[in-house]
Amino acid sequence: TPAGQQLVFWQGADGHLWESWFTPGYGWSGPTDWSSRLPHAGQLGTQPSVVLTPGGQQLVFWGGPDTHLYEAWFTPNFGWSGATDWTTQLGGRGDIASAPAAAITSSRHQIVFWQGPDGHVWEAEFASAWSGPFDWTAG
Repeated sequence: TPAGQQLVFWQGADGHLWESWFTPGYGWSGPTDWSSRLPHAGQLGTQPSVVLTPGGQQLVFWGGPDTHLYEAWFTPNFGWSGATDWTTQLGGRGDIASAPAAAITSSRHQIVFWQGPDGHVWEAEFASAWSGPFDWTAG
């Protein structure tokens, strides 16, 4: 994002994904209800987790009320994509029982951790494709 820009995402009282953002010289914008604008975003079951890539892409992860891991992403000059149900895409494994934690590694891989309903720590990662989820507690 441009220097000094601030992004704030949250789960609204209506269960939707909301965002407000501050741009220096322009002030605050929003709030915007992304659940009503993004296909399949629906209701959130957890607070969202946001990470920014070195190229300025915004990655937003959350758990749905169906205990699935979801992601939507904003790419500069292209706009929003998603929401994608990664639990279904990754073979129906990796149900989520906590807000996810996301990070970008120095090699630009996306890593997402969460607690499953089994109390285990789970991880999925994206390099050139998604892999996982991995049960770190069992491993």
